[in-house]
Amino acid sequence: MLFHHGHFVEASYRFMSFLKASALGLDNDMPPDVQVLESENFAWIDFFWSALGRSGDAGEVTETLYEHAKNKEHMKKLTDEFARNLAKKHNLRIPIVSAFGDWPEEYFLKKFLEKYFCGEKGSMWEKYLEGEEIGGKTRDGLILYLQTAWNQIIEEEMGAAPSELTFVMGHTHKPFERDLSSEEVGIKGLDSDVSVYNTGGWMVDEVHCNPKKGGSVFLLDKNLNHASICMYHESEEGKASAKRKVEVISQKRKENKFYEKIKSMVEENEDTLCCLSNLIDYELGIRKEDMKCRLQGL
Repeated sequence: MLFHHGHFVEASYRFMSFLKASALGLDNDMPPDVQVLESENFAWIDFFWSALGRSGDAGEVTETLYEHAKNKEHMKKLTDEFARNLAKKHNLRIPIVSAFGDWPEEYFLKKFLEKYFCGEKGSMWEKYLEGEEIGGKTRDGLILYLQTAWNQIIEEEMGAAPSELTFVMGHTHKPFERDLSSEEVGIKGLDSDVSVYNTGGWMVDEVHCNPKKGGSVFLLDKNLNHASICMYHESEEGKASAKRKVEVISQKRKENKFYEKIKSMVEENEDTLCCLSNLIDYELGIRKEDMKCRLQGL
């Protein structure tokens, strides 16, 4: 049973490993085990996703950038402002172009920033992608991480390979449960499917609705029998069901008395849990309105 927040399934969190591999001409930018992966990237992650936001006035600008990144329309407004300010402050002194003032520079800067921050290249974070539970690049990163984690498991177990592997993560804010076949994962020495559970997230970080986002509770007993309770998915205002069903899911249902017990308890308390899920719907709407007001004030 492997637990991890899950951020290493996305390439942006492995950026230092990528730079090292590029500089040394290595074919594979994924380190051999998780400890090396963390040691190479922890400072970068701490800087970009934490320390930078506490850097005085520059930190406030960074926080604004994070907030705008959640909405393409607002991100475009911000990058347009950046382009305008850069064009005014820095004269590129390009022959002929400079004769027309700042607007050609501003135009090309806007196009560049729009492409890399507002277009497809800017959609680098899985949690902001819509239409699927997990994107292709993130799925590839998930398999790479599982292979790397397996190497460390084998090392710690002194060569003794576990008979099965279950991976529990969050990070993307989009809950799902699925099995990856042993052929798909490509882990040497593992013949069974890998069960993957994403618990989603219990936060609101976008103004608009993303039906793939939601939150689950993952339960585990002392014998490692497990069950996942899907508590909610985001729903558009006015479209939430009057009585939302809470699901209990387990990829290992066979002879899983723990799953049966949890399922029975959820069914017995269905009305109470449905009230909780519908209350979450209501609170989601309030939080999204708060975010909308904040973005408009930035």
